[in-house]
Amino acid sequence: MRSKFPTLILALAVMAAAGLAINPVFAETKTLNVPFDFAVAGKVLPAGAYTIQRDHDSNFLRLKGADPSVLYTWVATPSALDSTRVVMRFDAMGDTHTLKSVQYNMMVTPPLDHRGKRAKSVIEEISPGQ
Repeated sequence: MRSKFPTLILALAVMAAAGLAINPVFAETKTLNVPFDFAVAGKVLPAGAYTIQRDHDSNFLRLKGADPSVLYTWVATPSALDSTRVVMRFDAMGDTHTLKSVQYNMMVTPPLDHRGKRAKSVIEEISPGQ
């Protein structure tokens, strides 16, 4: 009867090497409570808790709602601001709010409101402390 010990050791070594080669996806999340309905990409979302997730490996920012169908993903770029804040910024025109940008620490989405500078707006910020 042949010993299977060398095969076992080799199999364990291969599994350990494979485990070290896998990069875990590291993501941070914060939950923000938005007290009003708001629009994103032409869709009106209800007031409530929204999770902002930052993916460190790919610089994605994700907005997730309580409803599983609410999921938006943007490629974020470094901001000029040295910040440790997580913020959702909105354009407010009357009772209508439109998501303008999402910031997670020093990463920020491109402008999400495509109306440009033609619209006069008041920027409201929602951060975890509010």
